[in-house]
Amino acid sequence: MPIIPEITVTQMREVDRLMVESFHIHLLQMMENAGRLLARVARERFRPKSVVILAGKGNNGGGGLVAARYLRNFGVEVQIMLSEEALRPVPAMHLKAAEVIGIPVARQLSSKPDLVIDALLGYNGTGATRGKTAELIEQANALGVPILCLDVPSGFDASAGRWYSPAFKNATVLTLGLPKTNMLGNPEIKTLLVGDIGIPQKVYQYIGLKVPTLFAEQDTIEA
Repeated sequence: MPIIPEITVTQMREVDRLMVESFHIHLLQMMENAGRLLARVARERFRPKSVVILAGKGNNGGGGLVAARYLRNFGVEVQIMLSEEALRPVPAMHLKAAEVIGIPVARQLSSKPDLVIDALLGYNGTGATRGKTAELIEQANALGVPILCLDVPSGFDASAGRWYSPAFKNATVLTLGLPKTNMLGNPEIKTLLVGDIGIPQKVYQYIGLKVPTLFAEQDTIEA
């Protein structure tokens, strides 16, 4: 098994910029790849019959909204809960797509699901969560069901390596591309999976990061 390098939040922002501006792999594509992978991990790891997806306004939330569509196609009962009403343009497109196929957007949990997916903040999360985001984390933690986090657990500041309260600790995490700093070996992460969303190795070369071939045999690996 090749050694998996970490990537800083600053480097990951540059990777995302290069993907769009230099490699012509656009946000809509990356979000679709992330959401489809997230849905497949949810199905294969947890076999849920019902899922609640907590979605933020940004790219991380968009990945969760894409996963909602795929999970519905898998025959899973899906419910979406938003931390904010106003989404950024691309996540808003995915929300409309989910609504068109009849996935409900709820204001409160109507029943206890088999799995909660955290797609609230992603790698840009810093400091303590507040407002509706904090409320959703607290409500989900109180359910006592498995949590699957997309990219970075909400409540964890990857740059600082610090957990804030409330947070999704002891969850399964599907991080995208590479683990963000302070995630590998973190005792508060139950299982860390690294997922392939189609980032070319040449992108990493542009930022001076040497990354071995990680996904030759499968599109998720356990770190």
